[in-house]
Amino acid sequence: MGTIGQREGVGSINLLLSGTVTYGGGGQEYLVNQQRPFFFAASQEYSYLIDHHFNGVVFDIDLQRLRQTATAMAGLGVSERRFVADFEHMRAIGPTTGPVQELLQVLCRSFRMLDCQQLRELHYLEHLQVDDLVYRTLALLLSPSLRKILQEDSGRALDRMRVFEGLLEWIDANLCSRIALSDLEQVSGYSRRNLQLAFQQRFGCGPIQWVRQQRLEHARQALLRADDAQTVTIIASRYGFSSASAFSRDFRAQFALSPSAVLREGRRRTS
Repeated sequence: MGTIGQREGVGSINLLLSGTVTYGGGGQEYLVNQQRPFFFAASQEYSYLIDHHFNGVVFDIDLQRLRQTATAMAGLGVSERRFVADFEHMRAIGPTTGPVQELLQVLCRSFRMLDCQQLRELHYLEHLQVDDLVYRTLALLLSPSLRKILQEDSGRALDRMRVFEGLLEWIDANLCSRIALSDLEQVSGYSRRNLQLAFQQRFGCGPIQWVRQQRLEHARQALLRADDAQTVTIIASRYGFSSASAFSRDFRAQFALSPSAVLREGRRRTS
């Protein structure tokens, strides 16, 4: 018998292989046995009482990573907030449906891989990324919302991905022209909010920030290929930077080099 205290941002997973355990939390009790072998607590304090014996796996998970994993699996334009409620309440889970039973088996097999001495000695486990598989499996087990999205929206998700890739190609072809957020809305058909979500999920920044990063990268490549007639100011202007000082500041922030230093390096290579 014991108690696990509340821990902000940390969830507890108990996967039973044999035995019986009674968990308690939030005024409720959860019986976990071979018919219902999975227990989850999201940051909350909980108690446990082992009946005779417990054979299984107990581990902690990063709840933010779990939400991010679910969001990435759901596809572009789906907000992380959609999954918050799924990962907030304590529960015990059994193989009530075929997919849930299969997911529980995947989880068990994943932990058997982690216990494989030979895989550890050969350093294969880090390349197999078993931890990512565990988080993806947990996201599906714990989130009915994610399962519903993947079952009902697979075709539309693929269409959204194609639209997004087409938008990136359009941006690349128009980096020398003015690009506003309204242009991206018109080309993609995405709302402003969904554009922000899609770029944040894919690149970790907003759409206009990403466009600026691409312009800086193309300008860097142009500086490396520049002939004697081209200057930093000319190249900066070509990629939409009206202020040479602002271009130099942003360029140095992204590449830790000045544009003039890159231009000199490019001329040195071609001389």
